[in-house]
Amino acid sequence: MTQQNKSDWGLADEVYEEFCIAHPELFMQQGKWAFHNFLRYARHQLMASDAIRKVKGKHWIANRKTFNQVAFEVVTLGYEKAVTDGVDE
Repeated sequence: MTQQNKSDWGLADEVYEEFCIAHPELFMQQGKWAFHNFLRYARHQLMASDAIRKVKGKHWIANRKTFNQVAFEVVTLGYEKAVTDGVDE
């Protein structure tokens, strides 16, 4: 199944894994705990950009298109710069 055939929304940890695979130049760690750690500092910007949403109390879903853009900005520019510049605009 290609990216074009997938729904725009998916399980956030799977979308994070796809992001890591698509961007090896960022040297992002993969796995459940790596995603958890990434959310610790990127959660607010991802939520503000509607890249992730919390469902059923503790589960996250992510928009593949928005997540990739916002996550790349957060990782390459840093959280504070991404928040200041408004990467979702």
